[in-house]
Amino acid sequence: MNLDAVALLASDFPDAIVLLTLGGRVAHWSTGAEVSFGFSAEEATGQMFDDLVVPIDRAAEQRRMLSETLAVGSIAYESVRRRKDGSLLYVDVTTKVLDAGSAEPPHILSAEKDVTRIKVLRDAKLMDARFRDLLESTPDGIVMANPTGHIVIANTQAERLFGYEPGELRGRSVDLLLPERFRRAHVGHRSNYFVQPRKRAMGSGLDLAGLRKDGTEFPIEI
Repeated sequence: MNLDAVALLASDFPDAIVLLTLGGRVAHWSTGAEVSFGFSAEEATGQMFDDLVVPIDRAAEQRRMLSETLAVGSIAYESVRRRKDGSLLYVDVTTKVLDAGSAEPPHILSAEKDVTRIKVLRDAKLMDARFRDLLESTPDGIVMANPTGHIVIANTQAERLFGYEPGELRGRSVDLLLPERFRRAHVGHRSNYFVQPRKRAMGSGLDLAGLRKDGTEFPIEI
């Protein structure tokens, strides 16, 4: 199958289908990739895949996986990708070397399925079993989010503080709890935090506001 046929077939898949040169440059970017990652085909084609969607702390992993793909022909793994807006998502990745014959050089086909929701629910079940009693014993509202910024636990105090029903926050983006004007900056702060995690007040020196479900705002310290 030539590369044009692969690109045509990829347009029918909802998952992100990306065709890469052996050097990691985007040769084809499917409609599913546009939806998953936020970059148009025009923006992505010709760019280095790592620069577009691979978080800094996953760059070495990505290079290792491409090398392994070239060595064995096809592999599958779970990883994290970065959208155009800076938010993160979990993906199940399958990569395969495509050799179209002497007419075209080999390429790497990467099929990437967004499994963020599935992983969030799995993490939520684990964290709830481990920490629920502890979190419920504290007077403050506590929210635990995973590296993609999705809430895995919110204790009763946090649910009341933000006006949500029990369990309603689970799986939602933590950015939902901030007014719109803070969200874009918060995505960047959160992603950078997971690259270099350490205990600190995220809002130190800033005037912050929380956003309740009914749309009202209130001053908050994080």
